[in-house]
Amino acid sequence: MTPEETLVDEWLRARHYVPEYEPDFIPKDDERPDFWAESSVATPPKLWVEVKHLGEDAISAALSRAVKVSKTVKIPDGLRGCARLDVNDQSQEQSIRSVLNLFRQHAPSFVGERVRLAFVHHKLDSATVRRAELRSDVRQHLWVKGEETGLLAAPHEFCEDAMQQIAHWSADGMEAEAPAYNVLNWTDDYQCALVVDLDPDGEVIDSFGAGAGGSRDVTSRTIQALKKANSQLRSGVQHRVAPGLVVIVSHPAHADDLLIQAACYGKLKVPIDVKTGNWGDTFHGEDGIFRHNKNRHISAVVHLQTDGSATFFPNPHAHHEIDEASSLFAGVNPADVQFRFTQ
Repeated sequence: MTPEETLVDEWLRARHYVPEYEPDFIPKDDERPDFWAESSVATPPKLWVEVKHLGEDAISAALSRAVKVSKTVKIPDGLRGCARLDVNDQSQEQSIRSVLNLFRQHAPSFVGERVRLAFVHHKLDSATVRRAELRSDVRQHLWVKGEETGLLAAPHEFCEDAMQQIAHWSADGMEAEAPAYNVLNWTDDYQCALVVDLDPDGEVIDSFGAGAGGSRDVTSRTIQALKKANSQLRSGVQHRVAPGLVVIVSHPAHADDLLIQAACYGKLKVPIDVKTGNWGDTFHGEDGIFRHNKNRHISAVVHLQTDGSATFFPNPHAHHEIDEASSLFAGVNPADVQFRFTQ
C-alpha cells in the first residue's frame, strides 16, 4: 500500500471497519476500488473505498524549489534590507539559480547604499544579460537574462512610473535613454525574479522571502481524480452493491476544502441584477463532478488531510446515498453546502 492508502486503512479501522485491500474477488485485469470494507457495528455496514492523493500543485512546487535553492546560496557580507524571490508555476531550478547568481555577482557593489536591485531570468534558454537604471532619489537597477533585443521583462516593483526616463544598455553595451514604457514590459511572463531593497539601516539580509503568482490547479486535478474514481467504483458495484466512498488525501498546505468543494459541486457564482446592482445568494455552478446524470457511483467524498482533519462532501445524486448521520462520518466535518432542487 502507498502511504496514503495506509492512512485510509487506519482511518477505516478506527471507524470499526475491516478493510480488504485490492479485493481478490474482482479479477486483477478489471478496474477495482482500493478497498472493500465491512463492519458489524458501523453504518453503512458495507462500503467501497477508493483513495486519491493530491500532492503539491505547480505553484506550491515552485515555491518549494525556490526555498530549497535559495538556502544553498551564500549571501554576500554587508548587505542590509530585504530580498524577495518571485516565482510562478513555470519556474525551473536553473532560472532560480540564475537570478541568485546575478545577485551574488552585482549586489556587493552596492553595500552601504539605499537602492533597489532587480534581477530577472526572462526566457529559459537565453543567456544574454541586459540592464537598465532609473536615476531617481532611490536609484533602481535592473539586470535581465533574456533575448538580445526587445523590451526588458521587469517586476512590477521596478520603475512604477511608465513615463519616467530610464537609462538602458544594449547587449553590446551601448547606452541610451527612453521613457520606461519604451524599454520595460511589466506584463510579460518571466521565469523568475529577485527584488532586493538595500537599506544601510535595515536588518542584515540572511535569507530570501519567496512569493508565487499563477493559478492553483487543485480543483481541476480533483475533478480528474473523481472521474477516474467513479469508474473504479462502478466496477466494484458490478460485483457487490454498496455505497462508494472516495477519500482524497492531501497535506494541509496543498489543498483546502473550498477547492475540493468546487470540484464536487461547481465553482461558486453570484447573480447580479444589472438594473439595480443588487447581489443575490451565491450558488454552485454546473461545472462540478456531482450531476444528476453522471458520476453517481460516488456516494460521498472525504477530504482527509495528513494531520487527521477531515471533511465530507455528500453526493445528492448518488445511486447509493450515505446518511450524513452515519457512524462513518463521526468526527468528520460536513461540507458547508445546502441542497435545493428545482424542476
